[in-house]
Formats: sequence, structure tokens, C-alpha cells
Amino acid sequence: MVPSLRRELEFLHLLEAVAVAAYEAHTVDEALLRALDEVCAYTHWPVGHAYLPGSNGVLAPTGLWHLADPDRYASFRRSTEQTCLEPGVGLLRGVRLSQEPAWTADVSADPNFLRAAAAREVGLRGAFGLPVIVNGEAVAVLEFFSPELLEPDESLLELGRHIGLQLGRVMERQRVEAMLRAGEERIRAVIDTASDAFIGMDEAGMVTEWNRRAEETFGWLRDEVIGGAVTDLVIPEDLRSPHRAGLQRFLDTGQSAILGRTLELRGRARDGREFPVELTAWSTAVGSGVEFSAFIRDISDRKRFEAELSRQALHDSLTGLPNRTLFLDRLAHAVTRSERGLGPVTVLVLDLDNFNRFNDSLGHAAGDRLLASVAERLRDTIRPADTIARLGGDEFAVLLEDTGLADAIRVAQRLVEALDRPFVVGGRDVFARASIGVDCGDPGVQTADDLLTNADLAMYLAKGQGKARYAVFEAAMHEAAIGRLELEADLRRALDLGEFFVLYQPVVRLGDGSVVGMEALIRWKRPGGEVVNPDQFIPAAEETGLIRPIGHWVLQEACRQAAAWQAEHKPTPALRLSVNLSPCQLQDPEIVKAVERVLVTAGLEPGCLVIEITEGLLVSEPDVAVRRLADLKHLGVRLAIDDFGTGYSSLSYLRRFPVDVLKIDRSFVSALGGAPEDAAVAHAIVKLGHTLHLRVVAEGVETAAQLAELRALDCDYGQGYLFARPLTVEAMSAVLAADRAGHRLGKVGEADSKPPAIR
Repeated sequence: MVPSLRRELEFLHLLEAVAVAAYEAHTVDEALLRALDEVCAYTHWPVGHAYLPGSNGVLAPTGLWHLADPDRYASFRRSTEQTCLEPGVGLLRGVRLSQEPAWTADVSADPNFLRAAAAREVGLRGAFGLPVIVNGEAVAVLEFFSPELLEPDESLLELGRHIGLQLGRVMERQRVEAMLRAGEERIRAVIDTASDAFIGMDEAGMVTEWNRRAEETFGWLRDEVIGGAVTDLVIPEDLRSPHRAGLQRFLDTGQSAILGRTLELRGRARDGREFPVELTAWSTAVGSGVEFSAFIRDISDRKRFEAELSRQALHDSLTGLPNRTLFLDRLAHAVTRSERGLGPVTVLVLDLDNFNRFNDSLGHAAGDRLLASVAERLRDTIRPADTIARLGGDEFAVLLEDTGLADAIRVAQRLVEALDRPFVVGGRDVFARASIGVDCGDPGVQTADDLLTNADLAMYLAKGQGKARYAVFEAAMHEAAIGRLELEADLRRALDLGEFFVLYQPVVRLGDGSVVGMEALIRWKRPGGEVVNPDQFIPAAEETGLIRPIGHWVLQEACRQAAAWQAEHKPTPALRLSVNLSPCQLQDPEIVKAVERVLVTAGLEPGCLVIEITEGLLVSEPDVAVRRLADLKHLGVRLAIDDFGTGYSSLSYLRRFPVDVLKIDRSFVSALGGAPEDAAVAHAIVKLGHTLHLRVVAEGVETAAQLAELRALDCDYGQGYLFARPLTVEAMSAVLAADRAGHRLGKVGEADSKPPAIR
């Protein structure tokens, strides 16, 4: 159950528990004591106490306590029972004067709280007080204490107001009952001044008493109703026969389902209006007969309050749509009806594409306005009989009853088209397209949870296929999801068990064939010896967030090894280590500090580290990229754009980024040595890089023809199988030693000149 629903249902339960406990109490003290117990049980606050007004406006302590640990709080109790509160002093005096609940975040530090020292001694801090109101007067004040420093809880304050009014009604009724027993002369005054309607009835069902509040509640004057039938005056038509039957059963048998209890029923006013009432009725023997008395209270306000709590518990406050709890409830009922042959049930799950980017750019307030507009448009697109809900964040769901797959697909298409039109937020046009997953259930086969889960899986497939589209669930998706879960679990274990290792691919200066550096490439050796390439597990690591600890481990390991090679071979100029940084890592605000710590720990000069990022990140998150890259550049590291040329639209952004190196994607390098038009992109990238005074590295160099053309283009560096495959630490060390001895990788031609390698 969602936390907001649980909290609001607990509010209702607490209000009901206080009411029941107070009505069952025989004395005022017992009612207050039980209220203290119920509130403390709900809030888990250990201390509750009641003050009652004394003479001259002084609040006097009582022996009414709730103490979770009497020994621990004994000194605070003694201090309280010795402390009377003069007018205008402290939290509780303010409660009594304002007749409103009040809150203090830390009474132990409040100079106006006379028991601050005693509170500090036993560790009490947060405090909450509520007044018990009778006829507009605070007749008691309850105080509660917590060991935690707590800021005001407006919901609890509002609930305290209702509790105080409820207790006030109980105390008033107990006063009335006491005064009724005190004598006939006082009875009339009490009845007339009671805040509840009071009705007396004889055993024939005729009115014998009717106070002023009854006149206000039901609209009949006392002189009009005395001697009239209660049934015809205040009871709705559908309840009149049960009322007469119940009265006769009591007269015949002495048994009643109403007398001596507090019940919620419906009343009827003079104008025919029906409204909820709270009824407390009892019988009194009079001679050989019996009379009946009842307090009746209009509880319309309370019912509206409860209805609003219920609405808030089951609806999203931002959009007004049903929330996940209500959606699942309706879905479960729809599945049950479907099993009875009432037609198939289909679920659609919608998730807005790139909504986080919108929030980051325009702020959460604008994001909320967009979500509300999206909800309204989705609601206008579906049938009135269908249910649309906000599951949370930017995720929505649609329930289609008695709807097969073909019709559901048409609904999904309409939703995609509806979201294709722009929204106006803050005076500008913005787009909020969505990926949609669809699952049509088989009656008796799939549960409500199955349908929602399957539609969610299909939605992720739609995102993977390019977003702003729909996908229909297939059984293979479930198998793929299980596979992803298993892969995620294996990845978590792999990092803990040290199953990852790093290979190094040399980077060669194309002019003379010398090794100028290496790129660190992660591999995963699973139990059993299988070596997994990164393209098989990096996407899962990015999706689950594991890429951050994995990427950090690669950076640490590679920098440590690079520093060792620098110390061993002392190359001039120094070797440069290239390490890939994922978009997830770059978005981490702590990434710059993390890189700095790794460099210091490894003993590697910042200028020896080249951080590679993909071109796609520059296009999709340019503002984030500019900030992070500028901070990294300030450390002294070098920056490279990997797979350059695959993002297309990033050329207009290039001057914004403080990069040092462009890496030509292998797909463009592979076109070299063929038709001139096939090699045009590689030619353009080299020329662009040199125009912008950037170094250019060609990836995936595999043939002598490609090497020759790159040299003709004056490309600076290259890496690929023509020079060496990714190497183990030992093999890379051998390459560095050979390079220092003058055996250049760039002088290729004979197959046996290549050093040992691992795929």
C-alpha cells in the first residue's frame, strides 16, 4: 500500500478509535485517558498528559497520563504535576486561548516552556497540544511529547482539531447525563443548551422532548412536533418500517439493536433533505411504561472530511486521476468479471519519453503543469467507461474492459497521436511524447499484477525501439526480463568477486608507428571461463546504475596500471591512458571529485588521462555535458569524443565543448581504401579536427589500405587489429618494451610481427 494511502486510512482509524473509546467511557477522566492512549498508540509518541482549567484561568495538571516507560519519564511526570500554567504561559496556554492545536519542534530549547529542563533530562523534544472544545470553550488541553525534534505536521494538527471536538461532544454528553440525574429542573436547561439535537419519545413513538438544536437540525419548531410521530418527522421513508418494527420488538421482548449504542444513520429534515447523523439512544423506565431519549448530531461535515481523506488516498493530487492503488483495485475487479465471461481486459502503460530532461531544463513546477496537461489530454482521448490512472512520476496506465487486442492497438495509436501535438507550458510549446506497452489478458490465466507487469515490459521494448510508439507484450519479453534480472544479479556478484578485468589496446602515432598510449577496455570473465565483451553487459549495467561502481573500478585499475608503466618505461612524451566515461557517470555531480581522487591515489599526472565520452551525450544532454567537461578540463585531464560522426547533429555543438581529441568511428574507417564517396565522412572528420586544432584518432584500423589512406590524410593516431588486439597487462608491457627498443607497431605487414593478444 502506498504511504499516503496508509497514512490517511490510519487517520480515519484513529478518529474512529477515539470516538468509540470516548463513548464507551463512563467518566470524563476515563474518556480523556483513553484518548491519550489512542493518540500515543497512533503517533508512537511515548508521553501524553491532560491539563484541566482551574481557578483564575490557571491550567492545572492531572493524574491522567500515558507513559510508555513510567520509570524513564518519572522525573518529567513529577515536574509536570508540580507545574500550573498561568495565563499566557507556554504551549498549552496558547492552545487554550486560541482553541486550536499547536506544535513545538523542541520544547527542551523553548524558554517559554516551564518544564524545559525536565524535558531535556528525559530526552523529550517535539510537542503537540490539542484543546477539547465544548460550546466554544476549551474545557481540557491534551499534550503529547516525542523524543525526536519534529517539524509541524499539518495533517496531524487538523486531525487533532477533530479529536478535540469529538472529545468535547463526549464530555458535554456526560455532563448532560449527570445533570439529568441531578433533577428535573436542570434537565430542561441542559437539553436546551446542548450542542446536539435532543429528542424524547414515548413508547407510542410520539415526541415528548425537542430542544433548540433539534429545531435547527431538522427545521421543525418544538411547538409543531410535541405529540407528533417521530417516524414522520425525522426518519427517511425507507427506514420508517424498520423503525416501527424495531420499536415493537423492544416493547415485546426488551431487545434492541439501537439502544445503548452510537450509530451512524440517515436523518430527514423538514424540507425533505436527507443527511448523515450520529445517533445515541437509550430507554428509561417510567412507572409501568418506558420512555426513549436520543442525542442526534448532524455529521455531514465529518463525512465530507472522511470522503476527502478517502479521495486523497485513492487519487493523484496533481492530476486528479486515480492512483496506483485505485487502478489495481479496479483492474482486479475487471479481471474477475472477465473470468465470468464478460470479455477480455487490456492494460496500457504509458511512460513519457525524456521527461527528466524537461524537469532539469524548466524546473519541477513546469514539469507538474505538463503532467497535468498530459493527464487531461489522455483523459479526453479514451472512452468515459475506461479508467486512466497516474501510477507515479511520469507513468500512466489505462484499463480497457471488454476490449480485445485489435481495439486496444487502435487506442494506443490514438494516444500516441494525441501526444504528438505540442503542449503550451510557460508560454512555450513543448512536447511530451510517450512509449506505450499493451497487454491483452487471457481470462482465467493472468492476474491483475501479471497484466500490469507485462504491459510495463512491452513499454520498455517500445522505448528501446525508438520511443514515441507502442509495443504489444509477447511471452519472449518475460523471458528476456528474467534474463535481465539474472544478468543484473550476476553483475552485482561479479564486482564483489573480482570477475572483471581490463585489457589495453595500443594507440599508435600514424606518422612513425610509435605507441603513444592505450585505451582501457573492460572485460568480464564469468565462472567457467567465458569472457564477455562489454556490449553484452554494459547496457544492463547502465540501466541498473551498476555502471557507476563498475566504471569507477575501471578508472582506478587503469590509472594504477598506467602510473606503473610510466614509472617503469619513463617514455617521453608520457603515455596517455584513455578511459571511457558513460553518460550515467558524467551526470553524477560527484564525478569530478572522484576522478581527482583516483589520479591522486594512483600517482598519475592529470595530463596523462584522456576521458572519452560518446557523441550522443553531447547531443542529448548538452548543458550537463558542458558543465561536467569544463570541470574535468580544469583538473588538467584531456577529453575525447568517442565514435565521432554517429551523432550527426553534434557538429553545431562542437565548439561549446572543451575537447582535445576526435575519434573517428570504425564504421567510417572501414570505408577507407574503397570508393571515394564511401570515405568522405572520414576525410571530413580529419579535416574538421585539424581546423579546430584537435587531435584525431581513427578507430578500427584493420587493413594496410586503410592505414595508407589515413596517413595520406595526415590523421594523427590510430588503433585497431592491424596494430594489436586488446592486450593483457603482460602483453601490453611487452609492446611498450618493444616500442622503446624501436620495434614499432605501426610498421605492420607481416602477421608474425603482431604481439600476443586476447580477444
